[in-house]
Amino acid sequence: MVVRMEKTTAIRTPSPAGERRRRGIDRYYRRVSRLYGLHEGWFEKALRERALGFLSPVEGENILEIGCGTGLALRDIARRVGPHGACHGLDISFEMLIRARTVCRDVLGSGFSLVRSDAARLPYGEGVFDAVCVSGVLELYDDPERIEILGEVRRVLKPDSGRLVLATMADDGRASGVLRFYEWVRRVLPGIVPCRSVEAERLAAGAGLAVGRRDRIRLRGLVPIQILFLRPAGLDGNAARGRA
Repeated sequence: MVVRMEKTTAIRTPSPAGERRRRGIDRYYRRVSRLYGLHEGWFEKALRERALGFLSPVEGENILEIGCGTGLALRDIARRVGPHGACHGLDISFEMLIRARTVCRDVLGSGFSLVRSDAARLPYGEGVFDAVCVSGVLELYDDPERIEILGEVRRVLKPDSGRLVLATMADDGRASGVLRFYEWVRRVLPGIVPCRSVEAERLAAGAGLAVGRRDRIRLRGLVPIQILFLRPAGLDGNAARGRA
């Protein structure tokens, strides 16, 4: 098995602003990588379990997690697809991938890979994945790049059966005070809080993805999160609704 953690060649040249944003994201996660496993393991546990329930990995599938972080969800996905499946983790942070390799050491196999790349330039061919999971990634970008990322996801999904589980921070009005404070901190200290809320359904429609199921949770009763089950637009209704 080869765990690839090199920088991939960009398919498109990012704008100067986009390139600065990517460097900022990389620096942020380089700083927090040593402690992020604690945050991911405790604070995001409910989100990880709910997203995996939506994803419903099946033995033998080929699945990609974008923004795999320290690898906690990736390890569970790899266990579910089994030795006849394939599981791939992608992250912009080399330091995160180092920790993901340690977390996933018991599931490393010929169908497992870790790749360092930007989410807007996926280093995979068209229509190769049964499912893609994207959690906590779109928050780091602005709308044009968010649509670009979702377009890349649609490109690599199998056109007749592929599915995407998308989890993002949402402003649903019920926690507006929390999010207003969060947005204020982000504006004042962008290097400390790089995330912002996402209008995920609107962006998904713009990328040619149809919503089948949706859910909302609040992490530790504070941060509102929306979870969407998406299919490439044009599939029949039963396929779009996904697994119960």
